[in-house]
Amino acid sequence: MVVAQPNKQKFAKVTGSMPENVNFGIKASTVRQFLNASGLPTKWSKRSKSMSTRELAKIAKNQTTMLMCL
Repeated sequence: MVVAQPNKQKFAKVTGSMPENVNFGIKASTVRQFLNASGLPTKWSKRSKSMSTRELAKIAKNQTTMLMCL
């Protein structure tokens, strides 16, 4: 749902190697709780069928945005 990456330079300084393929995610239920607490409406799909990665990517493409916290 939401991802972030570690500070690569700091990681390399501490461990002596560059991190690769490291991401962090936040559970959808946590995002929903945050949105509701902020007064933002949420609408969740009740889909139960399996779908391919390509199908899922097509749906998600129009429902995602990059958010940077500084």
